[in-house]
Amino acid sequence: MHMIPYFLYLFYVGAVIVFCILVLRRETRPSGPVNVQPDSVVVALLRGGLGAVLETVIFRLYVEKKIELATNGPEKMLQIVISRETTAGLSALERAAVAAFAALPGKRPELLEARRDFAATLRETQYSMQKAGWWKTPARWRWFISMLAPVLIAVGCLQFLGYYEGREKWILAMTVPFLAVIGRRIVATEVEGPTRAGRKLLQKLRGQVADDQDSVRLVALQGLSCLENHREYRAYYFMAHALPYANL
Repeated sequence: MHMIPYFLYLFYVGAVIVFCILVLRRETRPSGPVNVQPDSVVVALLRGGLGAVLETVIFRLYVEKKIELATNGPEKMLQIVISRETTAGLSALERAAVAAFAALPGKRPELLEARRDFAATLRETQYSMQKAGWWKTPARWRWFISMLAPVLIAVGCLQFLGYYEGREKWILAMTVPFLAVIGRRIVATEVEGPTRAGRKLLQKLRGQVADDQDSVRLVALQGLSCLENHREYRAYYFMAHALPYANL
């Protein structure tokens, strides 16, 4: 197999991915100064996206004694116990978090619906973070760009197939779907998430953790793992830490 054309194709694939990433990053510059404080929701979003926010909000409700956790049914599923009066007094984010928590062990359609509703309650927070330069501003053509990468990778392959015949041509053609999927996933990571400034802020806040730090703030910064040796909330840790928050 002639390797030089194939290496040129790999170089082309890399160039396509870098080009798409640079286009997306060009659209993620801060739009101006804004007075937004890095509260527990903002910090959790920087740490781990929707799953980290859900983890933090549910723990905050537990600390505030607005909810209780209990196992129910033959499968000992973990459920939230909350009164109607308390539910009525929750914010939109907290109600969506309770619904998302209940959907975690459920079927995928239910989880996707809960994820959509939960994400909708965070749009205003994300918008403020975007203006502060902590969260990537979605590019105007973000999904078009993320889909453009695999298309260009596939189209580019046609230009290199002429260098090969028979079995070698089929080997090259079979690698294209793999490279297209990898390229799409790499580019997709630039569509949404914390910016470099946001990651630096998170690192700075982690460096300022004190021994008497608020427990909710600690969970926002570090996740539920910080409660493993916490005397007051150790039982909560063993009940809730293994849930698939990252699936949200």
